[in-house]
Amino acid sequence: ENALQTLAGRSQAQFTRPTSAERLEAGREALNEGHLGQALTLFSEAAELNPEDPWPWHGRGDALLSEADAQGALEAYDQAAKLAPESGLVEVGRGNALERLGRNEEAVAAWRLALQREPGLEWARAGLSRHGALHATEEDE
Repeated sequence: ENALQTLAGRSQAQFTRPTSAERLEAGREALNEGHLGQALTLFSEAAELNPEDPWPWHGRGDALLSEADAQGALEAYDQAAKLAPESGLVEVGRGNALERLGRNEEAVAAWRLALQREPGLEWARAGLSRHGALHATEEDE
């Protein structure tokens, strides 16, 4: 009975599980600290909690790319692209994975699409620059 009284006095917030957003944030922190396995787990949990959110998939792509699993990363970024078809940032991830897979023409196309969607994405410019394609993109604008 004493335990029941103790539990009854706690707020509901003390019993709630972390949200998708909290897991996503924790996944980003784990990724930044180099804890790739932990990051993948947290991103997977975030995706399960909120299947319509593209950012856990994007995070998975980043973690898998860090693990040198470019094919897995591309699959994760593709899932994010289905959920956020107008995102330039997702296309940057796709471009990076495609580049690692040696699919450079597709990578350049992804980075160009990223800049069309979000002109300020420096990561897309860096990818294009690595392939000598930045100047051509700027002439097209």
